[in-house]
Amino acid sequence: MLLVIGGAGDLATRHLIPGLLRLESARDRRLVGSVLLVDRHATSRAGLRGRMADALATHAPGAPARRRDDLVARLEAVAADLGSVGPVLPEDWAGEVPPLLYLAVPGTVLETAAAWLAAQPLPRGLRVAVEKPFGADRASAASLATALEALAPEATVHRVDHVLHHGLADQLLAWRRRRAPEGQAVERVELTWTETAPVPAERAAGYDRAGAVRDMVQSHLLQLLALVVADLPADPTGLGELAAAKAEALSTVRLPPRSDLARLSTRGRYLAGPGVPAYADLPGVDPARDTETYARVVLTVDDPRWVGVPFELTTGKALDRADKGVVLHLRGGRPQHFRFDESAAQHDGWLPPSARVLAALLEGDVSRSVGSREADEGWRVAEELRRGWSAAGVPLVGYPAGSAGPRPLHA
Repeated sequence: MLLVIGGAGDLATRHLIPGLLRLESARDRRLVGSVLLVDRHATSRAGLRGRMADALATHAPGAPARRRDDLVARLEAVAADLGSVGPVLPEDWAGEVPPLLYLAVPGTVLETAAAWLAAQPLPRGLRVAVEKPFGADRASAASLATALEALAPEATVHRVDHVLHHGLADQLLAWRRRRAPEGQAVERVELTWTETAPVPAERAAGYDRAGAVRDMVQSHLLQLLALVVADLPADPTGLGELAAAKAEALSTVRLPPRSDLARLSTRGRYLAGPGVPAYADLPGVDPARDTETYARVVLTVDDPRWVGVPFELTTGKALDRADKGVVLHLRGGRPQHFRFDESAAQHDGWLPPSARVLAALLEGDVSRSVGSREADEGWRVAEELRRGWSAAGVPLVGYPAGSAGPRPLHA
């Protein structure tokens, strides 16, 4: 049994259930029995199955029709409000082993969802998956960790950051194990996750409470930095070993002094561009929040092996080109490029990150899970950066949608 909280939402509809279909198609068999989709907007069984069949045709178009029809026939809907009190799920909802729970809800309501689940009949051996961001700040991430402990042991909690399930992370880890570079061999490191797409209008209100730092710096970019810096364990599949190594690496990340923040960081927000409205004009956006859609910062690592090596993190939306990857500039050698390959989806045997996440959940493999200490360190860096911007008066710079982004103040 797979229980999905937020089963009618965008994450479940566009990624999670299509990912399950791709995984079952690749293995040509059922991997779970019933799929129970819990959402306050859940419709009738027939309505749910019809809508999900359409979504699967759109987001998993190459899957065999027989596998798609078989999965759709196993979908069940449960209408529930996470603010309700008392049990809603049937006592025998998890008749299969292992029972799987996926929290496919925004980070701002994860703690509420965990508290609601604590009042439900939960089976032994439950495996839990939660999507990034893990909370809305450092304090809520700690509260979420406590709430998750009430549902399942840490060793069975999968904190999902999809960048760790991309081929990009595989490339970087494989190269690290072959070369094991230290800072003395590296001149500088660029970590980039930029997009040409603007913020979708339907996501604008939620994005406005996050911004580029909370959305991407504290998760994807810091996770990639940790893969570069961490002392990789001899057995990366060991329970929590990679997460512990990455947490230790993240604890050494340092921001520039506030006197240098205006030179070593940039915050921006896109203005109107060809065919794209200004971010501030999107529905649900409060321009007074000064939410950034672009962030750049140069970090350092407080480790003797990495002294003097700058790590430049850049993320943004509505830019002139998409660039997702890591570049290691080696002293006296060619730069090493590790890229997120958008064309990989065309290759036979390719599985999207959502399918790889589900495979790990089914197999109990938490080697690519983000540990609670990692999440805490990510929020530490994000909050220190935002406080630094405020204290140093780093301005929010406008840039036209479709441009290269804001010019650094001290270029």
